[in-house]
Amino acid sequence: MTLPNITGFYAAADSNFTVGREGHAIKYFTVHHSAGWEQTLRYLWGDPSRNGSSHLYVSGSVREQYVNLEDTSWCNGNWISNLESITCETRGDWRNGYYDQATLDNLTEVMYQSLKLYPNLQLTYHMDVIDKSRYPGGTACPADLKYAGYAQACWDKAKNRIAVESQAAQQPTVTLRVDIPDKKVILIRDANLWDMSFTSWAGAKAVKALPKGTVIDVAGIYEHQLGGKYYLTNYSWDHGINNGINVADCEDYVAPAPQPEPTPVPVPTPVPTPEPPKTEGSGTIPPVPVDPAGNPVDVRVSKLEAIVQKIVDFLTSVFKNFKI
Repeated sequence: MTLPNITGFYAAADSNFTVGREGHAIKYFTVHHSAGWEQTLRYLWGDPSRNGSSHLYVSGSVREQYVNLEDTSWCNGNWISNLESITCETRGDWRNGYYDQATLDNLTEVMYQSLKLYPNLQLTYHMDVIDKSRYPGGTACPADLKYAGYAQACWDKAKNRIAVESQAAQQPTVTLRVDIPDKKVILIRDANLWDMSFTSWAGAKAVKALPKGTVIDVAGIYEHQLGGKYYLTNYSWDHGINNGINVADCEDYVAPAPQPEPTPVPVPTPVPTPEPPKTEGSGTIPPVPVDPAGNPVDVRVSKLEAIVQKIVDFLTSVFKNFKI
């Protein structure tokens, strides 16, 4: 069997693999790493004296196959593991920080295709399955594809993709119309938000209870195969959620007319009361100004008095001893 969606099949030499699985079921997907490019793998597995092969090889640009899936490749260093595994070489020496996202994307793709054919596959690594009694010391393969979790992340993505596709296949036929104008609706009663994936009324699942009066932005209308119409909310549309509200629980929302703001009452500006002019004699009597230099008349009189006093004193001294 050829794995779907590979880029090429380059048959390994008949001496490099075993036809059939010796009655063993395919249980594992075993990851290896390969420093060689696809041209190297084609040459090695095509060499009749090589004594080795793998089912698959991925790089950043190719997804190749060399051995049919129903046959046994010689890759794991453990015969029982070979019989029960799909083996895949991954381009690159995944040690010392090597990384290539394109290669991991192709690894995810072959894992996805393998899981579609064998849903119960388990992920294993060369270092975990090699027979250490035959190969003392084992192997470091596939290095960081295991240690850094790169292969596990690819495996998880592949399984998630299958789970989503499986869920979508089980969902009922629901017609979604989004050709309606954007609008708002309001709940006229308490109602539920429903997961639209239900296939029977008994299996209908309420996601959330919404109270009466809730206003909802509407992006579209579901027409369910069991009957009934359901509004798709803008939130569900924006977030890729498959939820709806029964149209019968809603009516178009009309926003209340805005109330005009009341006209403010003007506040009068206070007018100051003028004070009457003061009349003479009213109020406080101003003090008499004092000339700091003194009255000029008083100054002159004082000087004359001083001169007269000096004359009197002089005459008194002259006639004091004069006898008549």
